Amino acid sequence: MDSLHYLAAHEAADLLARREVSSVELTRSAFDRVRALDDSLNAFLTLTEEEALAQAEAADKRIARGEAGPLTGIPAAIVTNGGSAMQSRKIDASGLRGLVDAVVISEELGVAKPDPRIFEHAMDRIGAVATDSLFVGDNSEADILGAKGVGMQAAWLRRGREWTHDGPRPDYILDDISVVRELVLPDGSR
Repeated sequence: MDSLHYLAAHEAADLLARREVSSVELTRSAFDRVRALDDSLNAFLTLTEEEALAQAEAADKRIARGEAGPLTGIPAAIVTNGGSAMQSRKIDASGLRGLVDAVVISEELGVAKPDPRIFEHAMDRIGAVATDSLFVGDNSEADILGAKGVGMQAAWLRRGREWTHDGPRPDYILDDISVVRELVLPDGSR
């Protein structure tokens, strides 16, 4: 199937669930798009295609075994500021590590949000491009302005606060983190 990179997340999820496309095919399509656009982006990209394809193959195996989670086959990453040990403990305790393809912790990378390099590194790790990516966070400056600065869509978890920043606004303002599922999989599938 051509032009897989134009699919919305819920469309890709539907195709994966019906086994009309594999995670590997989706990943290869994303890397083909990055390669096609690389010269026009004026960005430094480090492609980790081998790692992304290995993750896609693992996702296809989980799907075949009937062990697919809600984001299986949809590239997802956690990007967090802080110390490696503390952030790893929090991610592991929450059970989120098993739901994503990559975890990027600022201490390990040597740069923190809102530095564009941490967002770019995360996208490289999962084979994503900014224009097709959604970043969800609760820090207006580090998360939202940082994500918008690299061209990502951004969803801000407001936690009772009002948006007060000049400049780029979040694409979505959320009162509840569960709404993210509707943004990524609007029909509530899987």
